[in-house]
Amino acid sequence: MCIRDRVTKDHKFLTPNGWKCVAELTPKDKVKIVYNMPENYGICFDEDRAEWLGYWVGDGSISISNHVNLFVGSDDILANHFLSLTQQIAGRCSLIKRENQLVLDVHKKEFAEWVRNVNEIKIASKSEEKKVPSLILRAYPKAQRRFLRGIFSADGSVYDANGTPTISLSSCSKKLLQEIQLMLLSQGIPSTL
Repeated sequence: MCIRDRVTKDHKFLTPNGWKCVAELTPKDKVKIVYNMPENYGICFDEDRAEWLGYWVGDGSISISNHVNLFVGSDDILANHFLSLTQQIAGRCSLIKRENQLVLDVHKKEFAEWVRNVNEIKIASKSEEKKVPSLILRAYPKAQRRFLRGIFSADGSVYDANGTPTISLSSCSKKLLQEIQLMLLSQGIPSTL
């Protein structure tokens, strides 16, 4: 498994021989990685909002005119689940049917600003620029799991790879996939890109 991270040259990593600065590491050194973060580690973040954000990062958009959308396909159960979450978080939401696609739409400036602020977006969202919100990366493990539930509900799939059940996540944002890989690892789930 390969994980990439950017750090300063004096950043320390735990090795089997103790802590070493990055400048002292060699390609043969092994670095210890913490699996299973304690449940009380991180900042408090509402779990429903975390799941909603996960889905939005996977299959959501925000427009210049403050329309926040979730694209839920034709799955009525998924649509009703996220309709309920969206109403709870945003206060109001429309369920629109476009061709064979169900779309949840919130047109509320305050909510659009919250989505922009949490996701560090200036105006509108672009798929290739999406990433895990920094608040989620610093959140309690339970909130991180709910975010993962949301994003895998949006862009995840399960398939048979030569007799092996495989769970995958697709995105055109490499940064997003790398951050998800780290989140999975902190939950004790190794993965590959």
